[in-house]
Amino acid sequence: MLSQTLRGDTSAGMLTHRGGALTIRSIPLLLQRRSLLAAIAVCGLFVYPVPAWGQVGGELSRFVRWIDTLALEETEDVIHVAPILALDGSRGFIIADPREAQVRLYDRTGALVHRFGRTGGGPGEYRAPMAAGRCSTNEIWVADITGRITLYNPSADSVLRTIQTPIMPTYGAVLIDDSSLLVIGRVPGEDHLLHVLDLTRGEVARRFFPVPAGSAALGEIAHIAGFADVAVRADTIAAVFAFADTIALFNARGDRIETVPIRFQRFRTIPQDQPLPRSPGEFRKYRELFSTVTSIDWLPDGSFLVQYTDIVEGDQVITLVHLDRRGRPLFELRDTPRLLAIADGKLFFIRPGAELPNQIAIGVMSR
Repeated sequence: MLSQTLRGDTSAGMLTHRGGALTIRSIPLLLQRRSLLAAIAVCGLFVYPVPAWGQVGGELSRFVRWIDTLALEETEDVIHVAPILALDGSRGFIIADPREAQVRLYDRTGALVHRFGRTGGGPGEYRAPMAAGRCSTNEIWVADITGRITLYNPSADSVLRTIQTPIMPTYGAVLIDDSSLLVIGRVPGEDHLLHVLDLTRGEVARRFFPVPAGSAALGEIAHIAGFADVAVRADTIAAVFAFADTIALFNARGDRIETVPIRFQRFRTIPQDQPLPRSPGEFRKYRELFSTVTSIDWLPDGSFLVQYTDIVEGDQVITLVHLDRRGRPLFELRDTPRLLAIADGKLFFIRPGAELPNQIAIGVMSR
């Protein structure tokens, strides 16, 4: 992501963003009975099921060679529920956990160094932190679902300042240079999904990637499940939208330079002959009718890894797709573990077969 990407500092090599995987804007229907995060959970976005294979790695092991495992330390106050992982240069890892309203620093062995944040609306408090990383100046930034960006000192024990943006909800963020944060999310009344935030001025400098045509007709479905994600390589930004079978490529200015079709094999589009749900119960059933693209990563050779999800009997099933630069599938594997991040050619997954999401498996693509 712009040579380096989200979940890491600008000296850590090529990282790829794994933070944006949900969306909610105005959902009065669901909020009548449940909180914002509970409504998100209905989509399956914060569910980490155990893959149903007997053999560790399953079919994925044909394409990924496992080289290491890692257990992130837990305590009475630190429990991983929905970890969003960022590489923190030579230091280790930064974990944002939206379900716990907490951010954690780990060393390379998985030992807990520091944890900060709690539920609330004050300085250093969060509704749901959706992304975190470190600037080359060593300051740590955290992006909350409420659109608030918090900057900390290098040890994250002191809040330096906060920036309240109009991007609500915020799905994720990518640091593209020392003064610019690419924020993924929506601004009420506008249709752009990507926003370049000038950290020095605390203002949004430009917006791009409009919501694809036809999404408005989906009503609340577009607000609840219509999220986006990005990956950045050199000066090119690759963006995906939950319901679209394309990858949109932009330059650093936000000009669209290409649209790459994704030739999915099993991706299910939203049915056009079904009435839209009118209650949380109806939505849960409706959500099982279609797939949603949840993430995109860029591999060092220029190919893509895209994840999409289906809800099957209430459980989230992840499909991992490897695409060449033209969008042609190299493999499409169903029921895979969640890919959390890519750094310097290493793939960080929740360990296949793990009962808890603090168990990480590290692999490389097989030649």
